[in-house]
Amino acid sequence: VFTAIMMNEYALNNVHLTYLCNELELIVPYGKCIIYQDRLVMLISQNHKGDPFDEKTLDLLDGFLGENHLIASVSRRFSNVCEVKEHYQQACDAIKIGMHLDHGKRFYKYDPYWTYHLLDVASKYKDIRNFCDPKLLEVLAYDKEYQTNYTHTLYTYLIANQNPVTTAHKLEIHRNTIDYRINKISNIFNIELEDSDVIFSFNLSFKILIYLGEGNFIK
Repeated sequence: VFTAIMMNEYALNNVHLTYLCNELELIVPYGKCIIYQDRLVMLISQNHKGDPFDEKTLDLLDGFLGENHLIASVSRRFSNVCEVKEHYQQACDAIKIGMHLDHGKRFYKYDPYWTYHLLDVASKYKDIRNFCDPKLLEVLAYDKEYQTNYTHTLYTYLIANQNPVTTAHKLEIHRNTIDYRINKISNIFNIELEDSDVIFSFNLSFKILIYLGEGNFIK
């Protein structure tokens, strides 16, 4: 696993990089830290069981980052040393995209952001809003015209893996209300929410809107 630490201007002017390297190696087990382009970069060995970023390590890391005005990221795992450059870039992209979507966090893992990374690359060539499922755009337009809340319900339902009980808990409403709303959404917009391709299309469309800053349906 590869980790990159990026410092803001305040940190660059006020901390000693070698000292930070040594401190980071004490916090993150099985890691070797170097200084590269004014960043702390760490390679973490996979030759051990368990997650190197367990709860205890994450708590220590968060304190370390906060005290030293740093932000950090970690790439996906890899096994071939020839892939170091690619995974270093993953870590850098995790910071870039993570700060765009979740500004204020100190630590970003690449995995939750890989889809947004894909969209970031695609957005350089196309208007990615054009890839949104037309039916989802219909739901958004319907909500705007009739002051309904179907987009939020649908989004919550999908991130809950189409589990009505979990959805009801997240929305703090009765399970029967969820069943009623989902059935009504399906009927009004002719959406087959049991079709895996439809689910994929809507999930991707939601991510596109979130990336574009149009995620008002998240409350």
